[in-house]
Amino acid sequence: MSAHDSRPKRGIELGHAEIGTLFVAAMLLIAACGPAVPTLEAVATTAVPAATTVPPTATTVAATETPLPTATPLAALPADGRVIYSEPAGGSPQTIIVRRPEGGDPPYPWVFVTTCLGCLPYVYDDFTDELLARGYATVTFLTGDFGEGEFCAWAWLEQNAAGYGLDMERALVFTHGVGLVGPVLGVADDSLWRELLSNCPNPEPATVHIRGVATYSAWCAVPAGTLADWAKLYAVVLNDLGVTRDLSEQAVTDLARLLQELPPSEWRTSDRLDDTMRLVAHRTPLYYIHGPKPADQMPAFLLIHGGQMETDPNYGEPPTEESELMAGALEQAGLSVETLWLPEARFYDIQLADTGVPAETAEAIDTWAQGLFVED
Repeated sequence: MSAHDSRPKRGIELGHAEIGTLFVAAMLLIAACGPAVPTLEAVATTAVPAATTVPPTATTVAATETPLPTATPLAALPADGRVIYSEPAGGSPQTIIVRRPEGGDPPYPWVFVTTCLGCLPYVYDDFTDELLARGYATVTFLTGDFGEGEFCAWAWLEQNAAGYGLDMERALVFTHGVGLVGPVLGVADDSLWRELLSNCPNPEPATVHIRGVATYSAWCAVPAGTLADWAKLYAVVLNDLGVTRDLSEQAVTDLARLLQELPPSEWRTSDRLDDTMRLVAHRTPLYYIHGPKPADQMPAFLLIHGGQMETDPNYGEPPTEESELMAGALEQAGLSVETLWLPEARFYDIQLADTGVPAETAEAIDTWAQGLFVED
């Protein structure tokens, strides 16, 4: 996943004419420096006409010029930036919103922005403006199904990003609120990709190029955090989105209690999870952080959290403790994680320029990402 610069080895190449010249010079040098020959008595001979010296014909070797690579023209963007990533049979075209910086040269580093549940893409314009000002392109996705759409869009981007000036070696994901989207996208294994692409026309990518995942006040179904405290909300949301059927609040409570007893490294193998429990657990990021992908192939994480959250679970605003617990679990799994706590920030401040949170978050992402790109 990491980018590796390809540097040509320097050497000296000689054409045929130069090799011939060096060979003649070497022969003359050997003759000049050879041992002295004894003097012989002169013997009368019949004079032989001197041989006529014929100058060698110089052979001109035409230099071969390597044509310069032709830059791929960027695909034009409509005024609203909407680009179709999927056209299901009998359904409406599915779109993402692509924006590119006005300056700089493509391909650009870029951020895949997933919205909070029920939030429209345009409310993130202040945040994406800050990213654009720092040289990042943005791709905004309207979160709505906890994975299928995001995975389908990413599969399309893996094939088509270059045409839009997006550098897949410097690709980041940003998640606001719904931590069952971006973080899962970053750590999912092949089986989840196949499952979530089953109704998608785009092929499963051979390599998922996600260098880092940044979150703002995300809820990630941490067992000792929101999964336990918001059991009713998780049941309602997962049933409404079709992830589960008739999932009860008690079933989520039981799952949260069991997962607190089991370390994440045993979630995938433990026979204590029944089918329903596993169905819920396998859509959470912690289910994948201990494999099967090795830690050095996982994305780095930047967890940003505002300190002023509504305490009513119906608002879907997790406390800072959720990101603190998530950071601890990621560290235990050997993943790279950084945190930024904003004590005065509220959940929706990421959407409001006058709060300063969009600029502060974009700056934090840029600083963190530059370190990741240097490592590559």
